[in-house]
Amino acid sequence: GSMYSILVRQDGSAQSAGFINSLNEYTGHLGVKASDISLGENPFQTIENVFDDSNGVVSPFFVKAYAGVEQPSSPGSIHSILIDKDGQAWAYGSNNKGQLCMGDVEDRLIPAKIPIDRNVTGAAI
Repeated sequence: GSMYSILVRQDGSAQSAGFINSLNEYTGHLGVKASDISLGENPFQTIENVFDDSNGVVSPFFVKAYAGVEQPSSPGSIHSILIDKDGQAWAYGSNNKGQLCMGDVEDRLIPAKIPIDRNVTGAAI
């Protein structure tokens, strides 16, 4: 299984926790910088950094979180999506097949804003 969880708190912050089997196969599904994770158990920590091409952003007010499920045939291939109060979607984690909708196949360790010009109300992973 995925062995991780994401929570959105009443204050709009998002937190993640989980178990990392291999630092070499970690692709960012916890949404925190690589320097903030360790092999094995990782307790809940706030997702503080995000990336937005249009301007520098500190984490927005999140309202929803969606956690993906790891596939046995592809260990470490997990991604997650957060939606903020303005309807913007933020994706992070494995992107080996373009599943983050960024127009490339680069993994994202921290949430990156999905370049879409419409408000998002939900997601399926």
